[in-house]
Amino acid sequence: MPVDNRYHLFASHSSADREATPRRCHLRKFITEIESLVARKLGLGKVEGLIFVDERGIECGDEWRAVLSEAVRTSRALVCFVSPNYLQSDWCGKELQVFLDRQSG
Repeated sequence: MPVDNRYHLFASHSSADREATPRRCHLRKFITEIESLVARKLGLGKVEGLIFVDERGIECGDEWRAVLSEAVRTSRALVCFVSPNYLQSDWCGKELQVFLDRQSG
């Protein structure tokens, strides 16, 4: 089954890292820089929507598990922000597995 590449990248990270204030600032800055770089390399004027980040892509009231699964399935690449929290997170492992299953299927 063909994959609809809605996003260029899916940013997979531990929510524990997002909630830690210094890490949160670094993560946001890094994602913003990657997004700008991807847009520039692709010759796109629009930056928004190139990278799926949960805090931007999940709205209040959304079924977050379904939104995350769909975003992983419709992203061209998965970028994992590996940290001790990431390695201990069951959900981060599930995101990676969904992406890898898609690649092999």
